[in-house]
Amino acid sequence: MKKLATKKCTACNKSFPATLEYFHKLKEGKYGVRSVCKQCSSKQFKLTYIPIPKKTEKICSHCKETFPLTNEYFFTKTTKAGTIVSKNGKPLSKDSISFKSICKKCHGKEGAERKCKKIMTKHNLISKEELSELKRNNIKNSGIKRQKYPYPEYCITKTQRTRYRRILDKGFLVETYSEDWKKKWLETTKNNRKYIYTDDVIKVTPAMIHQKMKESFAPSIMANRLRLSVKDITPEILNLQKKYLSLLWSIDKKDISKNNRIKI
Repeated sequence: MKKLATKKCTACNKSFPATLEYFHKLKEGKYGVRSVCKQCSSKQFKLTYIPIPKKTEKICSHCKETFPLTNEYFFTKTTKAGTIVSKNGKPLSKDSISFKSICKKCHGKEGAERKCKKIMTKHNLISKEELSELKRNNIKNSGIKRQKYPYPEYCITKTQRTRYRRILDKGFLVETYSEDWKKKWLETTKNNRKYIYTDDVIKVTPAMIHQKMKESFAPSIMANRLRLSVKDITPEILNLQKKYLSLLWSIDKKDISKNNRIKI
């Protein structure tokens, strides 16, 4: 058996076996290992290491104002794995999430400017005054007149104000909108129903529809299907057709294909 080669640490002057358990790897060094042991190298690293503090603020590249580095002021972007960030750098192994260089206010202004430029190129406009006139003419031609409402304190964002305005335009109150809307929806559904149901019925199931179809099955429909006159159809034929329909609906519940049906 060969003896393991030992190596002396230059920092603590202690001898250890020249393996990767006690020394870090180095191809140029003796035995392919560094001259300092792992314990001494870790102590030296702790003394020289200066931790870099994480950024809590960021300067916008457009308005040059400082904002806290949060989702309230900056949008996030994801760089997918495999993309090369720097010229001589390696591709990323995982998806990394970072903040954009422009704040949310400047981002919104840029989006509005892009939309204006697209409209100007589409209609061959030169100045912004012509664009404002075009918008006014579109509003006049459409016939839309926005009513001005005194918005409450909680309506801060644009979405909250649009929702508040639309509810009032429909003729509802904001406080009782959910209840009033449900009542109106029930009235419209009752008026649009094909068959007459009782007042207690709120939701009409397919079984109830099938039952009403059986009850309101007229002899003229049966005569049209069989290509006969109404006089030739007896109540026995009608009952037979009702039984056939109920059989087909029971087959549909069991997910049997419609192509395999037997026509009577």
